[in-house]
Amino acid sequence: MNTALTVILFGLLSSAYTQDAELLKIKNEMITMLPSFLNDWYPATLDTQYGGYFCDFSYDWKNTGPNNKFIVSQARLLWTASKAAKIYTDTRYRVAADHGFVFLRDKMWDKEEGGFYTLLTREGNIPSDGYRDEKRLYGNSFAIYGLAEYYNLTGNLEALELAQKTFLWLDAHAHDSIFGGYYQFLLRSGIPFGTDYPSKAPDDPGKQAGFKDYNSGIHLLEALSALYQVWSDNLLRTRLLEVFYLTRDTMTNQKGELQLFFYPNWVSFKYNSDEEAKQYNYELSHVTFGHNIETAYLLLDADDALGKIEYQVTLEKTKIMVDSAVKDSFDTDGGFPDSGYYFSGNSTPTIVYPEKVWWTQAEGLHSLLLFYTLFPENTKYRSTFIQQWEYIKQYIIDPEFGGWFSEGLDKSPDSKTQPKGEMWKVNYHDGRSMMNCVLLIN
Repeated sequence: MNTALTVILFGLLSSAYTQDAELLKIKNEMITMLPSFLNDWYPATLDTQYGGYFCDFSYDWKNTGPNNKFIVSQARLLWTASKAAKIYTDTRYRVAADHGFVFLRDKMWDKEEGGFYTLLTREGNIPSDGYRDEKRLYGNSFAIYGLAEYYNLTGNLEALELAQKTFLWLDAHAHDSIFGGYYQFLLRSGIPFGTDYPSKAPDDPGKQAGFKDYNSGIHLLEALSALYQVWSDNLLRTRLLEVFYLTRDTMTNQKGELQLFFYPNWVSFKYNSDEEAKQYNYELSHVTFGHNIETAYLLLDADDALGKIEYQVTLEKTKIMVDSAVKDSFDTDGGFPDSGYYFSGNSTPTIVYPEKVWWTQAEGLHSLLLFYTLFPENTKYRSTFIQQWEYIKQYIIDPEFGGWFSEGLDKSPDSKTQPKGEMWKVNYHDGRSMMNCVLLIN
């Protein structure tokens, strides 16, 4: 069961909270905005010629191409359409979900080697270069996530079987039977590559192959949680438990910050913290505030899916994650900056990228409200949630053309004319956040 629904169904909201006029006003604003937000994407994203979803849109929603089919955006658009179809009677969302599923099943699944391709051309062909010979844990995790939600909507056994097949393929190829966890970078055949690389000092900060990483790990956690809620398989539960504990107790440090990259034996990547080292090692060793606050929600959701096995411990640890992100990064004017870095002698991270990326604002919004429902005596969550929503309305939501800017205009005014959609930016973070917030405000 989704954590947002759990809070409502088990009556964890205080009577004072349920009668909060200011939060009810925000709920009504979101209820009004959501159909318009969703209708910007559906049916505009449906590629009726080649299947799957378009994702390349200009600031004013012109289809700009090339519309390559990226497994992450395809799966996210499927997930959001499926979620919306459960909430709204508008048939366009069910049509959009059915449309996306067919493309995943017929085109994006590799019928020769198994697993989902990372990227195909718009027509559904294997590209001549680029991702031709590479698959990733991250993309296959999102495929599981989208398929599980689609099955939850439709009961389509083909979708469940494809999600099961994806999990078993990943487990056979990407799972580390010695140290646990999963490798991110795979050849088309499923063999992990670069696994000998982390034993040496990185030659290039962009060279992530061979490391185990937090980002694919947290989204695998998200995917396995969703799949386990519709398929109570013993192996799946074992792996969900493994990824859950790795995320909560190994990837996350005592300060509530995700450590980003790990050697195969789960020793975190170490770095020097002077300015020169930052330029060299930043990609492997910064503090990502959005992922910290998002992972708090994902861990609670996983614990819930597992039957609240260690709920109090998880609640305490995730509260530290949210509190740390707010304390170390929340702007007095509203919004969460992108990332920070620890320099020598500093006990807190220095903000090095102050840009306020749209998905970080969305995840921060939802987690702040969630933790207010869990800790209603802590009014700081409430006031910060309200400030965050006001920030999003003023700087992130486009009042002229609709949709969310890629970054807040206060720090990134050029975002006003940046694309509304591209392969890494669709409607999953912002759509999920608003839908969950509406469910949380009773």
